Amino acid sequence: MLLFETVSQYLIKKKQEDLPNSPMIMFYSITLKSINTFLKVITNKNGNSLCLIREYLDIIENVNMSSLKEKELNNYRLNLIEDLRLVIITMLKTNDKKEKSLLKQYHSILHLINLTMRRKTSLYSIINEWLNTNHFLEDDEIELHAMRGNFGKVLMKYPNLRECIEDLCVFENRFREGKIFRSEYETHKFKWKKKYFNSIPNELKYILSGEYTPNNVHWTDRLCYYLAYNNNKLTFEEALSKIPGIDENDILMNILKKNIKKLSEVSKDWLNLVIQFLYSPVSRKDLFDIFNSVGEKLISQDWQLSLDYFAFTAFAFYHFDNLCNSIDMNPIVFDSLHRYALKNNLDKKNLFKTYSNYLFKNKNYLLLLEFMSSCDFYDVKFDFEFVEYLIKNYEIVKSHFNEKFCELKEVKYILCFIKMFKHQEEPTSEELYFVFDSPFTSYLLGLMYEFTRNSKKHCGRTISKCLDFLYEKEKDLNIKKDVLNLYKSEFLKFLCMLNKEMI
Repeated sequence: MLLFETVSQYLIKKKQEDLPNSPMIMFYSITLKSINTFLKVITNKNGNSLCLIREYLDIIENVNMSSLKEKELNNYRLNLIEDLRLVIITMLKTNDKKEKSLLKQYHSILHLINLTMRRKTSLYSIINEWLNTNHFLEDDEIELHAMRGNFGKVLMKYPNLRECIEDLCVFENRFREGKIFRSEYETHKFKWKKKYFNSIPNELKYILSGEYTPNNVHWTDRLCYYLAYNNNKLTFEEALSKIPGIDENDILMNILKKNIKKLSEVSKDWLNLVIQFLYSPVSRKDLFDIFNSVGEKLISQDWQLSLDYFAFTAFAFYHFDNLCNSIDMNPIVFDSLHRYALKNNLDKKNLFKTYSNYLFKNKNYLLLLEFMSSCDFYDVKFDFEFVEYLIKNYEIVKSHFNEKFCELKEVKYILCFIKMFKHQEEPTSEELYFVFDSPFTSYLLGLMYEFTRNSKKHCGRTISKCLDFLYEKEKDLNIKKDVLNLYKSEFLKFLCMLNKEMI
């Protein structure tokens, strides 16, 4: 609706004040684009945000979904994870320590979800890969490397342990793959310990033999150790039973347990939103509420981005309407809000009223008229300055006087005033009533004089008729006595002046 030339003029006139370049705002923005792409691919549609999310929910709630469709959906989810991980890695360049820490946390969680969803390897391999990727160890942290089963790092410090570790790996791997029974495994372990135990450095003896009790490390490192030694065939629950005291609200724990409901309860903001797409959402209401919560968090930092999040909910119009009432309006803001309303099928009435009021207060009358002639809703309270502008510039602005605009009482007054005093046309009794019953006339006496002086041939007759009308209908007019006397006095002066000029 807003002309490009108008936007350009505004940008030249006033440079926009950009918000601080926050990596987290960019992060939330790119996340939303990734989710949008994800939804469009799955639904094979290109509608607005609310339509896409509803279509997506209809698909995943279909109890008759084929196994092929489920596999396809899982692949799309894995692609979404990779997209988001890439975004996070890019954003890690930020110098803000708090933001950097949060992004690292998000990455580690997404990585664990990715590994558990693929699940092509053993649980030990999943935990080992996740730890080494997200909780990096220095080369000299040999005990922790040994606990995780990172034997390459151990051999860098103790190359003489190669035969010992190779023999250990042979029967550990065979047991893990189910190629030998536990009794045979125990026999191999006994022989290995008898042969190598005394030659192993003290810091590694009990770790490599599987007799170590890891206490002062994170529970994920403890879990990795229990899965790496002696207990390769332990189930996840059996391994966890060896690690008491893990918080039931631990996000990593609930990912491994696939407790999605609990995972959603303990996650917040961005993470909770993403989880709803990587797994089936707990409920439609929960998903809408999460979008709404993220939008409310962002609104003070980037209102446009927050609206994009609200667009996925039934609350979009509520927030849009509130924003229209509170935002500092300008042509750029209006253009953005108008495009948003069109895209999301929102009622634009309040936006139009707010924008027209902004143009009016800033005396941008020409743009206001252009705007009013192209929409049905506006909020303009005509004042003396605006009326005077329209009368003085009538020939310039009259092209914007459409039928609806001309029905306004104030515009009828302007047209009658121009007819009588500018064009010097014979006024009807109804038009005289209309002009002199208006609060604007007393302010425009000087303008009457200016117009009538330039048309001496007809002005006397017009003024005389006005004066006769005022005397004749004095009691019927809703005009204060002092104002009425002012009209009479000025009209008499006009007539006297005209008579002198014509003599």
